[in-house]
Amino acid sequence: MKLEQILSCPESSLLYMERMVNDGSPSKFSFTYTTSKETCPIYVEKFSLCCVKSDETDFVTFGKCNYDFFNDDLVLLHPDWKKEKTQFSTIDTNIQVIPTSSSRTVKILDQDIYIKLSYPGVLGRITRELRTEHILSSIDITNAFFKLIEANLVPNTFAFFPEYCGKLFKQENGDIGYVIRDGKPVGRQCKRIRALIPAFSLFSSDRQFSDVPLIIQILYHKKNKIDYLLEQLIYPIIDCYFSCVFNGGIQPEMHSQNFLIGIDTDLNVVSIVLRDLESADKDLVIMNRLGFPFEMKSYPYKFIDEKQNNYLIKHSFMYDHKLGEYFFDELLKCVQKYEVAQIDTMQSLIKAYVKKQYGFLLEYFFPENGKWYKFENILIDRTQNSRPYISFSNPKYR
Repeated sequence: MKLEQILSCPESSLLYMERMVNDGSPSKFSFTYTTSKETCPIYVEKFSLCCVKSDETDFVTFGKCNYDFFNDDLVLLHPDWKKEKTQFSTIDTNIQVIPTSSSRTVKILDQDIYIKLSYPGVLGRITRELRTEHILSSIDITNAFFKLIEANLVPNTFAFFPEYCGKLFKQENGDIGYVIRDGKPVGRQCKRIRALIPAFSLFSSDRQFSDVPLIIQILYHKKNKIDYLLEQLIYPIIDCYFSCVFNGGIQPEMHSQNFLIGIDTDLNVVSIVLRDLESADKDLVIMNRLGFPFEMKSYPYKFIDEKQNNYLIKHSFMYDHKLGEYFFDELLKCVQKYEVAQIDTMQSLIKAYVKKQYGFLLEYFFPENGKWYKFENILIDRTQNSRPYISFSNPKYR
């Protein structure tokens, strides 16, 4: 993908990057367990959704929106549900969608609307249900992010895609739902955005063309490349992350699929745009310390507190593993490969920044043993309460 193409045709370029400028997760599960070939973003540009027709006793709506498909008696489904043995019958629709990097999240053709769908099976390395708690969590975090922006508690670069509403089909073998995501980001500097780049596309290869990675193309235009990497990209991402944590008790899951970079015509980073809001953790300890600033209906889903034996581990998991390994590691490996900067030098600078800006807040935030945590590189069984954590010494980004 060429940078010039992104700036000249930002909307079509974004959809292309979602599908084709994507190396997948470092866990290597992204393309091991994926959707059918007929709906997989690597192979198809668009497909049509199916649905289940229900009566008033079978579906529940959450939030409000004016889309026709939301207000009728149909619940939209991923077409792979047609391959499953179910107690309900699926119906084809004429709603055409474009698959994105997450496979089950799709964009309605020619509209600024994304739909995150329930999926009948494993994607990546976990099952992808979408039930009441997921919809409520998406709406809760949307409301919380609006309040953080309104109260000036997040940086000017902070932005997000709102998830206002969702719909649920209730059935005996497990409820099936979807969440609607607004395709227009919200944030103080969003009007300055010329183009959006998925975080993973900065360092991923293009599946069709042998172009230099996008972050390297951007840096070719910058005189002080290390300053750009730190001051415009890495430090603002860290600030967005920790401002959500310490000013709202919201711990976003910022692996490289869950946020985008908004650039202006001069390639300045003007927005860090978060998405997939349901996956954020809500920290009861911090919220209580802040006077519980948000009313939330999704409790106890994704709430964490000090009564849990993995409370501090979850802080490390989200920061050191999800943001650190899935974004910072991949970004720094890329810039080192192209001889822009050395990984160890960049890690030292990042550590110094985090210590200076947040050291007093982090003293009791991460595990007391000084280690950082991730999952074993295996499929995750969500029916089990325990998680396959493994620990490492010497955190790389704090």
